[in-house]
Amino acid sequence: VYREVAGDLALYFDPAKHEELRHQLIQVYEGRIDLTERSKASVRYASSHFRKGSYTDGLISIYYKCMRA
Repeated sequence: VYREVAGDLALYFDPAKHEELRHQLIQVYEGRIDLTERSKASVRYASSHFRKGSYTDGLISIYYKCMRA
């Protein structure tokens, strides 16, 4: 998962450093990270940032700018 896609809602760790994964799992196990709430927030984030209409609008805007240049 890229930060550009998931923002701060994903759990990030370096796959080469197993201690980072362990740390994230402990955070979840101990309740410091609420996966249910994080999942709901991810759905809200995706629906507000990655709608087909907003993507299309942005793409059309870029095309118009290029045509005017």
